[in-house]
Amino acid sequence: MAITKIDITMLEDVSGANNLVKLDTNAKIPATSGAGLSVKPGPFTSSSDPAIDSNKALGTEWLNKTSGNMFICTDATAGANVWTNVGAGSGNVEPWAFGGSNYGFMCSNQAGLHINRFSFTSDGGGTDWGDLAGTSRYGKSGHSDKDNGYGYHAGGYGPPINEIARFSFTSSGTSNDVGDLTQNSSAVTSVTNATHCYFVGHEWNAGGGGDGTVVSRLAFASSGNATDWCDLMQQQFGGGGATHPDGTYGYEQGGYAGSAPTNVIQKVNLTTAATATDVANTTQARYACAGNSSSTHGYNSAGHLGSTSNVTDKFNMSTDADSTDVGDLTISIHQRGGASSLTYGYVCGGSGTVNVIEKHSFTTDGNATDVGDLAQGFTYPGGTQY
Repeated sequence: MAITKIDITMLEDVSGANNLVKLDTNAKIPATSGAGLSVKPGPFTSSSDPAIDSNKALGTEWLNKTSGNMFICTDATAGANVWTNVGAGSGNVEPWAFGGSNYGFMCSNQAGLHINRFSFTSDGGGTDWGDLAGTSRYGKSGHSDKDNGYGYHAGGYGPPINEIARFSFTSSGTSNDVGDLTQNSSAVTSVTNATHCYFVGHEWNAGGGGDGTVVSRLAFASSGNATDWCDLMQQQFGGGGATHPDGTYGYEQGGYAGSAPTNVIQKVNLTTAATATDVANTTQARYACAGNSSSTHGYNSAGHLGSTSNVTDKFNMSTDADSTDVGDLTISIHQRGGASSLTYGYVCGGSGTVNVIEKHSFTTDGNATDVGDLAQGFTYPGGTQY
């Protein structure tokens, strides 16, 4: 719209609202209130990346001036921040979670030195990822060092051994012997948090000898020999392993104790060495089970209780309540391996070198579905995830 009239009062040296501003004798804007101004601050600058306990406000920008990486706080939960990388770099900063986002792996075999990999993002079969170090064994434990991209397998039967080996999650090849367990062990229950893998119990009455109550651990940062951590309240092996979502506790769900299967769930403190405690019961007394972990529950599937089982049950790791039966696997068998994504539990292999891969949902209780076949049949494999 064209200006049709100029009011002389618009040019006067006046103050107040709705008036033009006249520069002072120094050609500067006269003093005025900035109360209505809003200035966006620059990013928080540091020589390192943010951490999950940086505890900044939602939307805070964080610049790592050393690497040039830029992050934005997308979840400001105290002590569990999520920092999303929005710069040219890669990798978000977020709380540790047990489950993997990419692949599941099965290690060991009664009949060969096999590592298989299968996808978490699409259903399908497994592919050969490499070979195990050492000699053929089954009944191994399996562990995931996701932060550094390594999987671990340890012990095994035929006869029992004390070997700890690791393999790369990102490039296929043979695993490498990196240390020893505190004793020859088989049918060890696997528990893993962000910094350590834990070896819970072992099959002492089938030629293994040693202490069936032992819990030992290995630090991922050192990748050396395992050290004694604590003891179980009773001898127990072959239960399904589970890890609390914050990595503070691990669980052995059922297994074999004394001279018979047990339904006891033993809870192991992963931050303070102390004797394990009996906190709940599984729905069945069984051993040679497969374990899974979601963000809220531990899952225990398959196993042997005089006959084989196809049951999947779960227990709440926040309340330590007894397990409930939530569905059935597609086959009834024992000596299976478990791997966990963020949304599904995978149960694979089984006695008699079975090649089946099946999965059950963490969000909806129900029966498992057959989603593919491993490249080989696996008996009692150690499962892990990336």
